Amino acid sequence: MMSAQIPKYQLLVQASELARIRAIAEIAKNRMNIGLQTYVDNAVFSRRLLRESNSLISHMVAVNMMQRDTRILSELMTKYPKNCNAIHSAISACFSVYFCTRIQS
Repeated sequence: MMSAQIPKYQLLVQASELARIRAIAEIAKNRMNIGLQTYVDNAVFSRRLLRESNSLISHMVAVNMMQRDTRILSELMTKYPKNCNAIHSAISACFSVYFCTRIQS
C-alpha cells in the first residue's frame, strides 16, 4: 500500500486569509485603492491556483478561496456603498483574470 503525502494546504489558506485581513484593514483606514489592489492581487492567486490545480483537493481548496473572496467583496459593497463602483471593478478584475487566461489556455 502506498501512502502519498498531502500538501499542507492549511498554510496556503492561512496566508491567503492574512492577506485578506491586511487588505480589509487598508480599506477600513479609508485607503480604498491600496486595499482593493492588495485584495485583487491575493484573489488572482487563488484563481491561478484553480487554473493550475491537478488534483481534486487542490481544486477544492482554490474554489473555497474564491468563494471567500466573493463573499467578502459582497460584504464590502454592503458596508461601503459609496465605493461600490471601485469594489465592482475589483470583482471584475478578479474574475476576468481567471476566465480570460482560462480561455487563452
